[in-house]
Amino acid sequence: MRASCLWGHSEPLDASDQELLDVWMGEREVSRDAWLPADWGGGGVVTTMEDLLVFHRALVEGRLVSPSTLEQMQQWVKWMRGIDYGYGLVHLRIRALTFLMPSKFDMWGNWGSIATFMFYNPHHDVYLIGAFNQSKYVQKQVVFMLRALGALAKIALD
Repeated sequence: MRASCLWGHSEPLDASDQELLDVWMGEREVSRDAWLPADWGGGGVVTTMEDLLVFHRALVEGRLVSPSTLEQMQQWVKWMRGIDYGYGLVHLRIRALTFLMPSKFDMWGNWGSIATFMFYNPHHDVYLIGAFNQSKYVQKQVVFMLRALGALAKIALD
């Protein structure tokens, strides 16, 4: 994870030629607002999709925390219909969200307030990582991930 940093508090190890994408809170572009670096307590990490994949794979594969710690993090508590919360992780129970898709589409990971997401689907061994950079698209990211998994399942023919 050499391209990640804590916004306003550190610099990435490797300089990137990629520009910081705009961040939208509704109709307002906020990516350069003075208050944004204060979000370090809630995440506040600026990263690339590649680095986010490195992070999530390390978590899933037991290279970031021990398997027993990951198991503790996945002690799910119902948050709302189809969405459970663990220690810093979210579990999407797809069958509870939509009766159109089976539980093999369940996934776990986390998302941010601007519709940045990293989720893992164990059944298909698929990582879903992306960013809409818009606070209004938090629900749309779930629809996007379900469509992506549905398309992958058709290709995999299972």
